[in-house]
Amino acid sequence: MLIVGVSFAEAYGLSPQSRYELYLDTDTPPMLLYVEDAQGRIIGANPNLSVSASGMQQSDFQEIPDSYVEQNNFNAKGPALPPTDWVIHIYCNGPQTYTAFCKGVSSGLNSVKFITEYWENVQEGNDELVTLLVSPNVTRKLNVQFNPQDQVLKITRLVVPGDLLSDVQSACEQH
Repeated sequence: MLIVGVSFAEAYGLSPQSRYELYLDTDTPPMLLYVEDAQGRIIGANPNLSVSASGMQQSDFQEIPDSYVEQNNFNAKGPALPPTDWVIHIYCNGPQTYTAFCKGVSSGLNSVKFITEYWENVQEGNDELVTLLVSPNVTRKLNVQFNPQDQVLKITRLVVPGDLLSDVQSACEQH
């Protein structure tokens, strides 16, 4: 979106240095999504709170500057139905490393879509889709390296002890 005479950052109340966007998108249930930056600030779902049957929360974290969270549930015919689309928008000026946390609220297979946007060139960047097996109260971690100047997005699953057993148990629950 271009507004004549106004930069993207100014139009959306962001600092002028926020020329790049990392956008994460997932459905809840079956998992909550939140992101931590290198300074320990969090944006996204609150893993300590429960979610409604439709996948919504009354409160979320919005600690990372120039960023925001959306909870979208599009049932025009009545009360919210699952799932709720969670979208995290993180704006930055340079290379950043984040940890994305995917906490299961039910068992299932779910994906996180990562999208990058480069506003100074008004162009779309990379799209990545990461699919995970999730189980209640089990958190999966993803290392996210975003270098907007080089238009590089690298996502790596951080494996911790117990992940293999948990993945096998989650897969067995699916059948």
